[in-house]
Amino acid sequence: DVCSSDLADVVTLRLGVRAQRSALTDAVSVDPRFGLSWRATPDVTFSVSGGQYHQSPTYAELTLDKENFDLTDARARHLIAGFLYQVTEDAIVQIEGYRKVYDDVPVFLEADQVAPSGRLVNEGEKRVTGVDLLLKAGSTAGTFGSVVATLSRSRALDVLGEWYPDDFDYRKMLTLSGGVPLVAGWRGSGRWRFVGGRPFTQWPIIPLENGRFDISPEFTTRNQVRYPNYHRLDLRVDRRLDFAGWGTSLFFEVQNVYDRENVFSRQFDAKNGRFLDVLQFQRLGIVGLIADF
Repeated sequence: DVCSSDLADVVTLRLGVRAQRSALTDAVSVDPRFGLSWRATPDVTFSVSGGQYHQSPTYAELTLDKENFDLTDARARHLIAGFLYQVTEDAIVQIEGYRKVYDDVPVFLEADQVAPSGRLVNEGEKRVTGVDLLLKAGSTAGTFGSVVATLSRSRALDVLGEWYPDDFDYRKMLTLSGGVPLVAGWRGSGRWRFVGGRPFTQWPIIPLENGRFDISPEFTTRNQVRYPNYHRLDLRVDRRLDFAGWGTSLFFEVQNVYDRENVFSRQFDAKNGRFLDVLQFQRLGIVGLIADF
């Protein structure tokens, strides 16, 4: 439930609470939330919001071990502070800083084994801190553009009591997008996206007596290696059509225009004792028709 109150012409307060019950774990949670905004000038608004959230264990986590049905919900607490500047009627600058704290996160009980039994316990923690920047502009002629940038740090704690970079600790993200009207009703648009290298654990390689190789688990260096940075450019042209009373759009798109070899994962080659890059898709052309029902 949410209630909203205008404390003054320039201040708005929102209070809310969410209650839920998980049928799988029989867990009940009550989470308060709030939001406060202050319109300092007609063009400048400051805001702060926060709240508590609960996330039930997934079905896959519960079924890894019969004792996992004793798991409780993971808890997250968020705090976000923001600044919005309305540069013009069609252009804004927005900055938000945030802190997210996660407790009671399910983690493997035997974190130092190669193949844990599947038993999970609510002893994990996560800490996420970051800042987002949004620049957005448009025009009545149909031209638009935006810049979205993020700097963040995400850490996790395992049952061994060790903090390490979380699996989603990308650190840097940047997205540039925009579009312009073309001739005869066609419109062109594009997006370039950059994401910092995702962390992963690369275990030491050991030789075997049969001439092959294996990997040796080493959790003291968990997620201390990173994949190469990811980036790609997508370009698209589309046109709105009216067909038999239906609203349709015809589009032509090229994804990963400059054919970047972005690494998805690394696969161990036991025969030659090395890790091989598994690539994401490279340049891809798409022709499509979208119909609105």
